[in-house]
Amino acid sequence: MIIPVTEPPAWDDSLQRVLNAHPVPARYTDAPWPHPPVRARLVWERDGEQWLETVAVAWTRELVLVDVVDPRVQVHGQWLAVGDVERA
Repeated sequence: MIIPVTEPPAWDDSLQRVLNAHPVPARYTDAPWPHPPVRARLVWERDGEQWLETVAVAWTRELVLVDVVDPRVQVHGQWLAVGDVERA
């Protein structure tokens, strides 16, 4: 008897890109502990805009690294423009 081999897909279709995320900057400043609470605006590839209550982990003059724990992304940190983040 031949048993067919099924391979998992080469991608996970539940994953989405955060369209307003930026690449990791060359230099940044780590946020003090405990990390300051913020509200972050995420723009998901398929689900659109979402405001998330989270914390700021690091920053530059133009970008803020926020903690994003969500099954739609593999990386829990997303670099967003300072205009997409406000103190909570």
